[in-house]
Amino acid sequence: MVLRKINAKVPIAYVPNRVKATVKYETRNEVDEQLAKLGKVTTPLPDRIDFQRVSTFQTPLAILPAVLNAFEPIFKQYIDE
Repeated sequence: MVLRKINAKVPIAYVPNRVKATVKYETRNEVDEQLAKLGKVTTPLPDRIDFQRVSTFQTPLAILPAVLNAFEPIFKQYIDE
């Protein structure tokens, strides 16, 4: 909301993260619908132990497929125009 006050045209993307595969989220669709009104909702990032090993220096290879699924559409839509 702050970004929209500064620049009304700023694109916003929401990346759901730490989504547990074994949990049934009853409100997830409703939350995603509300967030979609503010910006793009990407593929969720799963809750995996590998994410605790991410640093500013290195991203573990095991999580690259999940990260690419979430961030590639953002890159293509907003950065690589």
